[in-house]
Amino acid sequence: MPAMLQRDHAILGLVGEAGELADMHKKDVFKPGHESTRAQRLDELGDVLYYVAILAHLDYCTIEQLSQMNAAKLADGHGWLPDYVREGALR
Repeated sequence: MPAMLQRDHAILGLVGEAGELADMHKKDVFKPGHESTRAQRLDELGDVLYYVAILAHLDYCTIEQLSQMNAAKLADGHGWLPDYVREGALR
C-alpha cells in the first residue's frame, strides 16, 4: 500500500479508536450504572497507540522519540504538564 494511503488509514483508524474511547467515557459520565473497567480503557488506549505508532513510523520516528519530543514541548510551557513529566519520568 502506498505510504499516503497508509497514512490515511492510520489517521482514520486513530480517529475511530479515539472516538471509541470518548464514547466509553461519555457513557461513564452520562449513562446511569455504566462504568468502564480499567482493562477496557487500556484496551482502547492500546488501539490508539497502535495507530500513533504507525504514524510515527511513517515519519521515521519511534514512540520513544515521539514521547521525548512531546515531553520537551510540554516542559517548555506548551500545555498542561503532568507530574510524571515534571518529575523527569519521560526524560
